[in-house]
Amino acid sequence: MNKHFYAICVCLFMGMSCSTPPKPHKNIAGARPQSRLDSNSTARLMTLLDRYDQLKNALTTDDASTSTQAAGQVSTQSQLMITALQEGDSTAGTDLIALLDSIRMLAAKLALISDVTTEQQRLIFAPLSDAVYQLVRNVQLRNVGLYRQYCPMALNDSGAYWLSREEEIRNPYFGSKMLECGEISDTLE
Repeated sequence: MNKHFYAICVCLFMGMSCSTPPKPHKNIAGARPQSRLDSNSTARLMTLLDRYDQLKNALTTDDASTSTQAAGQVSTQSQLMITALQEGDSTAGTDLIALLDSIRMLAAKLALISDVTTEQQRLIFAPLSDAVYQLVRNVQLRNVGLYRQYCPMALNDSGAYWLSREEEIRNPYFGSKMLECGEISDTLE
């Protein structure tokens, strides 16, 4: 009886110590994120980046189920941004709507892939990441700690980029195989 109680306590302790909460989004000097969009659209963009970050994190842990769910959320959030921009934000141009539509379609395609290894999802993640980076650049997002990272070995040595809120490299293209392979190519502050 005591052995079982001790084993259960050890398992519970190990589970709690390994489940640390994710790092909060790093804003620069506590400033609010800003962009050329209005404040509501900027907030929607930050939600889109939250969903993208969930997708990236799922790929780093080789979690196909979570990456599928997160990709669906990226697609949904992109559509919500498109609708909101068409209905209200006069600073949004057709180029921004086109970028968001590209993100929506790529994320929807990724969400439809049935791939327990996440290898096929990673092929779509590369152009999705490029489109999200173009979006962030297009709207001149600032006061956020966002890193564009690069792995030269991704996609059969073609190389691929991704965005991360952490400076530490966590490679979504290789996941547990080569988690720390990559480098920072741009910092968006």
